[in-house]
Amino acid sequence: MIRPTDAPTDFGLPEAPVDSPKAIRRLVVVSLGAALIAGVLYVVTVGTRTGQLVSELILGGRPVSAEAAAAAEGVLRILSRSTLAAGILLILGVAMVQRRPRLAIVAMAAVVGANVSSQVLKTVVLDRSDLLDGLFYPLPNSFPSGHATAAASIAVGLLLVLPPLLRAPSVLLSAVVVAIVGASTLAAGWHRMADAMGGVFVATAWGAGLAAWLAWKRGVEVVGRRTAQFGHLSSALPMLLGTAVVLVGVLAYVLIAADPLEVLLHLAERRGSPALFWVGILVTIGTSLFALGALGFALRDIQLDPRSREEAAKIGHGAAPVPDTPLEEQS
Repeated sequence: MIRPTDAPTDFGLPEAPVDSPKAIRRLVVVSLGAALIAGVLYVVTVGTRTGQLVSELILGGRPVSAEAAAAAEGVLRILSRSTLAAGILLILGVAMVQRRPRLAIVAMAAVVGANVSSQVLKTVVLDRSDLLDGLFYPLPNSFPSGHATAAASIAVGLLLVLPPLLRAPSVLLSAVVVAIVGASTLAAGWHRMADAMGGVFVATAWGAGLAAWLAWKRGVEVVGRRTAQFGHLSSALPMLLGTAVVLVGVLAYVLIAADPLEVLLHLAERRGSPALFWVGILVTIGTSLFALGALGFALRDIQLDPRSREEAAKIGHGAAPVPDTPLEEQS
């Protein structure tokens, strides 16, 4: 059932209805799109010689200073099992305070599912054959990044459970944090560019997919016009910013390697390209902004796991229950 949210959510303005099928379709598109992109990333960057060469050149071009590596590793050390557990508890707490138990379970499942599947994909399912004939030191498969998946899964879980007014500004903030973690995996030399990107898309696919399932099972609450507009703008900003950053990175790559085979092979003799490393950082940041922005955009005008009218009245500090009638009939 589709329910409008409480009036305070909209600063007193009338609620804007949204069809549950539309919200489900948006979430399904984001989920399938993220999964497809993750698959394409693996095929292109791990399954082709050119993809492996570019990945190694980016990784080999990272800064060699001890200070830069220490700073990047300091960011990554924050992400531990205890941090992940604390993130899950925070997500559960936010959902339960709003009395949305099913949403708490779904958000927790998204976090756990993303991290478990990332490890299974990396260590069991996916393989990495050395297609460069020993040009670089052959490393085992590292796609997708566990650190990027962990950071993105916590961000995704929070976006699912936060109230619409808090979710809106959190989209950009969470995207920036995840982008920093992804860039740090490159700077520390722990992962290749595609690994970090893949982790973000794996987490996004899980979050959007389970959100679509919950919306299909339970329906959604709609938010008011002003809240929906705020969510629209705050999620469109990281999407557009991410797209622009990725395009700048692609343009920079074209300028650096206008003749890919000849130039890349020349750079390979030096074991890396600092210029391509910064291109990789740009693309990693851009894709993080785009992925989480897309999830926020799909959620922009809805709240998952709708409460009953009695629960809504209690949460609204005594506000009168919202009539379960079409909006045009409310006066």
